[in-house]
Amino acid sequence: MVNLNKVRIICEGKTDKNNLTNLINHMKKERYFEFNVTNNNFIVMSNKSYLLDDKNVGYRTLLEEVKLNKVTKLLFIMDSSSLRPFAPMSCIATPIV
Repeated sequence: MVNLNKVRIICEGKTDKNNLTNLINHMKKERYFEFNVTNNNFIVMSNKSYLLDDKNVGYRTLLEEVKLNKVTKLLFIMDSSSLRPFAPMSCIATPIV
């Protein structure tokens, strides 16, 4: 079982985070899985161009957590702005194991 305290979901903005949270909650309701995602699981990068920018606070936080083994799983969601309730997932997701 994955320790969700060590999982980070990296997304572009607050709207993406909210859409993903809604999608995760819907999937929980439909019993696709049973775990809770909190604000601590998300890192909002503010812009795609800041994704791997070492000047970005989110990136520096993520890098530090990885170095300290506080994070073991990452999921990069580049854009989930077009997610709609009950619609097929239309975002680009790249898991890094």
